[in-house]
Amino acid sequence: MKISSIVLSILTYISVDSIIAQHNHGDYIDLNPAYRVKLSGSDSFDHLHTYQKDKFFVEGFEFLSDDLMIQSAGLYSGSEIHLISIDHDKHQSKIVQKATLPSKFFGEGCTAFKNVIYQMTYREKKVFLYDQKTLESKGTLDMPEIMVEGWGLTHDSKNLYASDGTEYIYKLDPATFHVVGEIEVKDNGKNVEYINELEYANGFIYANVLPHNIIIKIDPETGNVVRKYDFGSLKKKMIKSMHNLFWDDQNNVLNGIAYRKSTNTFFVTGKNFNQIFEVMLN
Repeated sequence: MKISSIVLSILTYISVDSIIAQHNHGDYIDLNPAYRVKLSGSDSFDHLHTYQKDKFFVEGFEFLSDDLMIQSAGLYSGSEIHLISIDHDKHQSKIVQKATLPSKFFGEGCTAFKNVIYQMTYREKKVFLYDQKTLESKGTLDMPEIMVEGWGLTHDSKNLYASDGTEYIYKLDPATFHVVGEIEVKDNGKNVEYINELEYANGFIYANVLPHNIIIKIDPETGNVVRKYDFGSLKKKMIKSMHNLFWDDQNNVLNGIAYRKSTNTFFVTGKNFNQIFEVMLN
């Protein structure tokens, strides 16, 4: 390769990286280093399979059926909602349908409730609605003023749950997106901030926490963290296999939790990950 080509490649990478840095969630310098140490995962899990996937800035991740998922991809001028087919025999995934957001919107957490997909936005205070089967637009809703930003989104049988980067998870009316309750998340009495992608399963809320490579299990009745799982080792193994000299570890964090009911397993991924990890949480 010519030197000029190498220089061009480096400059291109720096340009892309600077764009990502402008639109990450918060200023990492302001995160409390002492609290990072305290929020370490200690509970065990079994890594069952690794699935291959296309790389996107994942902000939302959820199963629609046993072999079909939705995925929200973020970044300005690059946000999309995806329907992803999962091949459980070959351990592969494939985007089979997508819809693109206008360039001024940054796609965030997504969830499907009663055949409608909800996709939040980062700072634009809008929620995009789609038909679950066709991704046809079903309009928009306004996000509640109390929410600082849009981060993670999930649901139970009655309500939606959304995070905004604070220590709160908001319980929402699916018809209006109005707040009907709040959950203050605490670990050993200390507020847990930067709560990101969410997944509701078996009466608990599972959440990514920026910038950690862990998943916390939250009791929604009390807000208490009852389990913490560290996926740093799986992430390191994936990065090593990618042979990516310019991997941006600061922004490409664990962010994507999807519960597969038929196997009682979780599919875990992250921003610009090229793999999905199927795990059994103990």
